[in-house]
Amino acid sequence: MLLLDVQATSSDPARGALLELAWAWFAAHVVAPPPGATLPRAVARVTGLGHADWSRGIDSGEAFDRLRQALMGLAACGAPVPAVIHFARFEEPYLRALHARHGQGAFPFDIVCTHAIACRLLPQLPRRTLRALAGYFGAGVPPQRRAADHVVATAFVWQRLVALLEEREGVASRAARADWLARPVRRAPRAASVPARAREAP
Repeated sequence: MLLLDVQATSSDPARGALLELAWAWFAAHVVAPPPGATLPRAVARVTGLGHADWSRGIDSGEAFDRLRQALMGLAACGAPVPAVIHFARFEEPYLRALHARHGQGAFPFDIVCTHAIACRLLPQLPRRTLRALAGYFGAGVPPQRRAADHVVATAFVWQRLVALLEEREGVASRAARADWLARPVRRAPRAASVPARAREAP
């Protein structure tokens, strides 16, 4: 499994720009801005990155090439590599845009979204942000949203979700997980109260 995190200036790669790309084994790279890109103040505040940090980043093509090099030890006969991401609806468009611009062949990732798993496995939680899930399982996430920190937190949450999936649902393989996620969602009432650590702000 590969663990991935993207930080960007917007949820839409057509309007935003990459800030950081990180993956396990904890490689993390600030990605230089494309011409004309701006760093919104809100994004600078939550990430701790400034314009000077951003401008010293590496080219997006170089970042993606380093990621492809990391995939070589995981790919089997060119098959997509399972990539664990929290809230993949944010990361996937950027990964697809990088692949369209710098990659070759088929999209190289088989994305596994920890947020989607948590929504089904822990319906009683009021929030399933990465910070909330890490807190629920007993860990913290640094306040600034940096890709390397989020990879570490995603790895922690993924390990706990895998254990719960096997314990509660008998899901212990990649194929079984895909089948489980494809089933209709079973609606359950939210609990009246949850551990305080699960109610952290994102």
